[in-house]
Amino acid sequence: MIKQISILSRPDLIDFAGSIHMIESFDCTYAIAQSINDLDISNSDLLLVDEQLYAFDELNDYFKKSNDVDILYVLLTERESAAEPASYYNPGINDIILLPFSPNGIAQRLQNLLTLQQLHADKIRCNHQYQADKKVAAGIFNKIINEKTCKTTALTSNFSDTHLCNGDLFIACSTPENHLNLLLGDFAGQGMASLLVASPVAMTFLEMSKKGFSILEIVEEINTKVNTLLPIDLFLAASLIAVNPDSRSMLVINCGMQDHFLVDFKKQKIELLPSHNPPLGIQQTISIESQKVDVDEHQLLTLMSENMISTGMEHMLSSCLANTHELSDPLNELKQTIIDHHADNDSLFAMLHCDINNIPWKEAPSSEQNITNPPIPWKTMLEFRAESLQHVNPVPIIMNTIMEIQGLQNVQQDIFIILTELFANALDHGVLGLESSIKSSPEGFMAFYDQKTKRLQTLTSGYIRIVIQHLGRETGGQLIIKMTDSGEGFDYQTKQEQSFEENTGYSGRGLNLLKSLCSEIRYHGKGNRVTAIFEWQQQI
Repeated sequence: MIKQISILSRPDLIDFAGSIHMIESFDCTYAIAQSINDLDISNSDLLLVDEQLYAFDELNDYFKKSNDVDILYVLLTERESAAEPASYYNPGINDIILLPFSPNGIAQRLQNLLTLQQLHADKIRCNHQYQADKKVAAGIFNKIINEKTCKTTALTSNFSDTHLCNGDLFIACSTPENHLNLLLGDFAGQGMASLLVASPVAMTFLEMSKKGFSILEIVEEINTKVNTLLPIDLFLAASLIAVNPDSRSMLVINCGMQDHFLVDFKKQKIELLPSHNPPLGIQQTISIESQKVDVDEHQLLTLMSENMISTGMEHMLSSCLANTHELSDPLNELKQTIIDHHADNDSLFAMLHCDINNIPWKEAPSSEQNITNPPIPWKTMLEFRAESLQHVNPVPIIMNTIMEIQGLQNVQQDIFIILTELFANALDHGVLGLESSIKSSPEGFMAFYDQKTKRLQTLTSGYIRIVIQHLGRETGGQLIIKMTDSGEGFDYQTKQEQSFEENTGYSGRGLNLLKSLCSEIRYHGKGNRVTAIFEWQQQI
């Protein structure tokens, strides 16, 4: 709405031009003068300038002195040549009106000019806000995501701060057991709304992955955070993926994202990975359906954000695969084809070479000592019964306790592997009574974990007791882990006689792995109690 009109006009036009304020839609004040120097346009929305008093250079200088006031500038003329007004249009003139005119007739015309002015102002304001959001996105991208995400030759992505500002998110993180976790997300919303949630989501994913939580636990926690932080009409479509080199498998949880593709360039096969879950944040709790697939070094996982239309993508991949027998390097050729396919748009994509034999994302042990406290004696005990075992993974909890009390980040991976192996044996073979022989093939691995899930869901009795004790030494410390389960035990004497090299199967290798990391492994009684001693040396 126009609140004030300024009029630069001759005396005989002043009353006529000023009568505009009497129109109902222009119920406003007005200021009239015969010289630009006599007008104060700082609070005006509209400036009507008589063509006979028009001096562009003078007006232009006046605008500059007025700090570039955002004002509608309309030229009034009595010349019929205004029907062809090219000579009248200079920068800053919004319209030309031929005199005489009817105030009622000109009202809508001025209102249209005002609407255009408001749209232009909104566009400028939105652009300023977008640039401010991009600055925030760049900070989050560099400080939280880019510095902490896993860097590996197996991963290719075009993720940038621009994608983050537009509501997209991509993070990769290796776990203490050398699994690789991926998160591809697309927020329903852009700008600050998505940026405010992107930071806690990214930190949750990174911290839980680093502590060894399962991908299922991470999905549940992110769903809770998004549900808490965002209103009901905003949510996060996301795919979370965990690559497990040990079982040569990949767990995919697609929550509202478009289909992804697992491309086997050796078998010339494409496997579809569709969404089986709603986006995160809509429901307070979520029942998750996952998809587990076998992977090997001949496969390429392709991920695309939800706003990337996949029409023709599968056809393009199929056409590329059909020619792989003619290529000397089918993997890189396939990757380049996908990159070229996305060259004409700015949608987010990522590709992972499932190189589970070499594990290129495996982190080398840190050479830096990171002990938060000197070697001190301490002890803690935890006991988990059936209901707790169904819902709680104690390994990350214990790891967090050790890291908080003692530090030991430089040997974190070794301690995690020891705890994971001991707890898995106690739960799988002790409490649940599963046989390792099931894992005699890649298919057996899948069957083993399916049985584990079913037995865990129906578990009504059993327990695992964990005692952690730390003793300080002159040159380091000794971490003693004692684990007891309610199972029937096993013939550990026979198992201990088999060397790591002799066992080339898919199961039964955990005991020798423990022996390679621990200074001592002792089983007691019928085999349902074990003591593992881990020695660490303080670096000078």
